[in-house]
Amino acid sequence: MRALLFVLLLFAGPALAADDAILGIWGGRWDQAWAAFFMVLKQESGAYRIVYKWQEDVGGPFQVDSFEAQGDENEIIGKNITILLSPSDPARALAVGNFKKPRTAFLYKLPDIGVEDLTAEYLDRYRTQAGAPASVATRNRADRRAGAQAAGQSPGQSSDQSPDPAADQENTGPGK
Repeated sequence: MRALLFVLLLFAGPALAADDAILGIWGGRWDQAWAAFFMVLKQESGAYRIVYKWQEDVGGPFQVDSFEAQGDENEIIGKNITILLSPSDPARALAVGNFKKPRTAFLYKLPDIGVEDLTAEYLDRYRTQAGAPASVATRNRADRRAGAQAAGQSPGQSSDQSPDPAADQENTGPGK
């Protein structure tokens, strides 16, 4: 995984020293469920290189890819993903995914840490500190835990209750 990231960053080319507020690491959740991270770099050509890390399934492994995008300091447009910087808060942005089912993610600018350190748990901690609402996945886990405790079961035990319809959403990843 680290080797893949190194290759992706190597092909991204050197980042320019620019005042672009959109440069850096951004994190959010597609439809408040699937964790997604975007490392936005600017190439010498003026184009942007995006290293994209995402989950297809909540709690599942991350996938990594990169793509080139065009835009300016407020908006980046790639083949399937557009990132729009908030006009009122340069530490917030919106990602729009043009997938089979369109998705949105409210993004937060994250401290520059290693891409391998970007996890769903890190994102949830950061979002909580920033005052963001809990993700759908976090709420579903908390609801299931509370329901199991109320029924006198441990959180991992099954029950004869009907499945939570919101839990089904967890397994329909952003690209599905």
